[in-house]
Amino acid sequence: MLESSGHPGELFRAIIMDQFIRIRDADRFWFENEGNEVFTRQEIEELRRIRLWDIIVNSTAVGPSDIQRDVFHWSEGDPCRQPYQLNASKLPPCKYLKGYDYFEGNEFA
Repeated sequence: MLESSGHPGELFRAIIMDQFIRIRDADRFWFENEGNEVFTRQEIEELRRIRLWDIIVNSTAVGPSDIQRDVFHWSEGDPCRQPYQLNASKLPPCKYLKGYDYFEGNEFA
């Protein structure tokens, strides 16, 4: 835990990797698990080609030309209908969260 790089060290990285592999391999519903015979090898390859862009376009009213293919990165020329970059000054102020005092009026309070 004394790593100075901001990332897990070699041992912790190996432990995390091993844990995720075990979770994946033990999941009978994991899409790549050919033993459950839910998907064929061809269907698994087709699923691997699906990108977040495909999911957004096929499940929302966003059109194919309304969003860039690489949805996580904006490049010059990509569609962006946002009129300005959002920041805290453009947002409405937060309202105080009202709570409920469960002990108010209680003989022990």
